Amino acid sequence: MNKVTQQIEPRGLYCAILFLAALTAYSQDDQKIIVGGKPFNRDQIHVYPNIIPEFKIVFPAKEQEVISVETIGTLNNENFIVTTWLQTEADEEGMIYHVVHHKVPPSVENELNGNSKKVKDFLETTVKESLSAFGAIDIKIEEHTYNDYLGLEFSSGSEFSKLLFIKCRIYKIKSDLFFICAVDRKTDINSMDQFLNSFGLK
Repeated sequence: MNKVTQQIEPRGLYCAILFLAALTAYSQDDQKIIVGGKPFNRDQIHVYPNIIPEFKIVFPAKEQEVISVETIGTLNNENFIVTTWLQTEADEEGMIYHVVHHKVPPSVENELNGNSKKVKDFLETTVKESLSAFGAIDIKIEEHTYNDYLGLEFSSGSEFSKLLFIKCRIYKIKSDLFFICAVDRKTDINSMDQFLNSFGLK
């Protein structure tokens, strides 16, 4: 599994796919962190550790590699590691399946303070901002819990292609945020649901 650590700002589905294809050019020995376009050492910036709970997920395409990517996120002036696992096809009408994890920064946890409405608003804002990279339109939102933890399910079309459909779920599990998303052709809804339903903590 290739692993790269970068800060990225994807713009649109096609750009995202091109970026993912470019990631395969990196090897394990070439790992680096980039912030603002310039490499830096972890010692130069305070980053909250990303201790990831064990989880399971079944990606749909056995013949396609799953790429692991680390980025640096910032919220309320707090830096944290965002880990993403991606499976994609390198064509404009291809699929993207991915799982994203990061810790909720302490200042955000304090603001949410276990308030379910605040948590729901936080999750909704997070997903809408993420889906904007995929040109999401006509977004539908439903509550979707996981083991009594609050979550949301989103589905939408894409302005980049009438053939594509976007479906994702987001869960806040204690201080962990999981974002599971599938972008695929409308004919593959069953595959998208199988992917989303396969997520679970070990």
